[in-house]
Amino acid sequence: MKKIVSLAHAKTSLLDGEILVYKPLKGKVTFLVLKDENRITLINDNLRYNISFSELNDLLKENNVYIYEKDNDLEINHEFKKLIQ
Repeated sequence: MKKIVSLAHAKTSLLDGEILVYKPLKGKVTFLVLKDENRITLINDNLRYNISFSELNDLLKENNVYIYEKDNDLEINHEFKKLIQ
């Protein structure tokens, strides 16, 4: 998977229709998708909410964020596979 290295890289990837993924320490795999030009939807198995690009910047500082590759053998919940498709 390709690692996101900056907020600009994250914005470009989201605007290109990519899905971003990260796993917080002691947390569950979380996906980030672009809802509209100003909001990002954060999805994990027990919550779904919108964040801003400034909140995304904070996530990038605290976590390793990657571009999700659908063909990767990442172990994820079957429900997430349905949400992403």
